[in-house]
Amino acid sequence: MHPESRQRRPLWFRLARGLFFTVLTLATLVALLWAFENWRGERQWQALVKAYAAQGDPLDASGLTPATVPDDQNVAMTPLLRPLTEYDIVKGEPVWHDAPGIARLDALKLPPLQRDGRSEDGRISLSEWQSTFRATNTFPLPATPGSPAADVLAALNRWKPELDELESATRRPHTRFNRSNTQDSVHALLPQLARGKALSQILKLRCVARLAAGDGDGALSDIEFNERWARALASDPLLISQLVAIAIETLGTAMAWEGLADHRWNDAQLQRLQALFAARTPREDMKRAMRGERAFGLAIMDRWVRDPAAMETDGIQSFKSEDPYSPGRTLPRGWVRQNQISLVRFHELMAERSDRWIQGGQPGHELGGDVVEQLKQERPWFYNQLTLMLAPALGKAMSKEDRVLTISRMAEIVCALERYRLVHETYPDSLDALVPALLQALPPDPCTGD
Repeated sequence: MHPESRQRRPLWFRLARGLFFTVLTLATLVALLWAFENWRGERQWQALVKAYAAQGDPLDASGLTPATVPDDQNVAMTPLLRPLTEYDIVKGEPVWHDAPGIARLDALKLPPLQRDGRSEDGRISLSEWQSTFRATNTFPLPATPGSPAADVLAALNRWKPELDELESATRRPHTRFNRSNTQDSVHALLPQLARGKALSQILKLRCVARLAAGDGDGALSDIEFNERWARALASDPLLISQLVAIAIETLGTAMAWEGLADHRWNDAQLQRLQALFAARTPREDMKRAMRGERAFGLAIMDRWVRDPAAMETDGIQSFKSEDPYSPGRTLPRGWVRQNQISLVRFHELMAERSDRWIQGGQPGHELGGDVVEQLKQERPWFYNQLTLMLAPALGKAMSKEDRVLTISRMAEIVCALERYRLVHETYPDSLDALVPALLQALPPDPCTGD
């Protein structure tokens, strides 16, 4: 084209052409950046996967669930619980194969109280439970009301076959719910564990009624049964299982407190309680749960890499949109991989925190906050955002673990104090008087080591 004809082009045309080439250049740079981030993220992620596999710690769920065990060694395979192991996931919810079996489990639930159910000092009010059971008119009660403890025990006999079956089953060495994969397990775990906690609430009421009726051995057997039940549920490698196990252990501690507050335990019973509380030590369960939660979070992000729109359907509110250019659809896959790397790093830091805690380190809530801040300093914000959405539950769970273990150490000392009182008819001036006759040593604070 002749030079003069180019000079005659209008200004708007030259500006539009310049803008077009600018936009094209920027789009090309963005596309190259996206492609580079995707390549780098995938490369770094695969390198991390190989490194962990070489250490014998695969970044998936393999190895978390031990081999299937015989039914007669599996708590979950007792007839009462077996319906919870047979289900399909439909639209994110479990559909149970054995509806009558689930209905039988759902019937194992205390009725709602007419009032608060506790006295002013925090003890369970058996008289209120007596009134509630009589008002429902569905429990096996004598025509003439007896003592509150007697009537409550009579009402709870409705569930004696189920409780006897579960008590026997918790003596088995393993618990496997035989779920097919980690993602489906979360949908089924919530209703499974909710029913598990309801069973412990029945045990707590029976324990208190047995104490009031003078049956200390029966009450203690309920506490030991409850503790085995907690340990059985804690065998699943996800944090929700640990949280429910901690809640059930807390119910067990409250059962023991009801007897301690009224001086209802004898020395032999107190020794068994003291041993029970001492056995609550930093466990491998939490470490396994951390690995399980890591595998679950990584599996979710893997799904997002394969199907970007899944970010919107998996409940990530920030990405929910019908716009085809929403962040959930356009976020570089490499950034998702980088968030997987950040999630692994987060768990590394939390594992270090757990090890320091076992050795008597800093209180959990402080170190948990330090872990988040350290991760933010180590990794750019866009490599952390998905990880930080999944991370808070882990720190809260470990804080709950700190709390239940601290209270357990306190309960261990209280049992020794009560044993001292039984002998001397008074409490000692110093806890040192409990050592070594009643305690080999004063147990240290699980959070500080002091």
